Amino acid sequence: MFSTRRIKPHSKDIPKIKKLYIESFPENERFSFGSMIKNESGCYETFAFYHDDKFCGFAILLNSLDISHIIYFATAIPAPETTPEPTTP
Repeated sequence: MFSTRRIKPHSKDIPKIKKLYIESFPENERFSFGSMIKNESGCYETFAFYHDDKFCGFAILLNSLDISHIIYFATAIPAPETTPEPTTP
């Protein structure tokens, strides 16, 4: 099942979001991650996406008056599932 959660500055998933943020956007397109997460200006909202309770992406919104802009959106590539090697009798 897919779910979305609003992320607060002390969320346990901040390191996963930051890692995906750095991997997904070139340095010249990134704003200060800490400033957006701390949201001291009150303009940012961060949401994390989960599939079967496993982190799979995030969105960071910039809110201005009555308009919300999605300024960052990224999804994680799931790790390939490994299947055990067949054993020979």
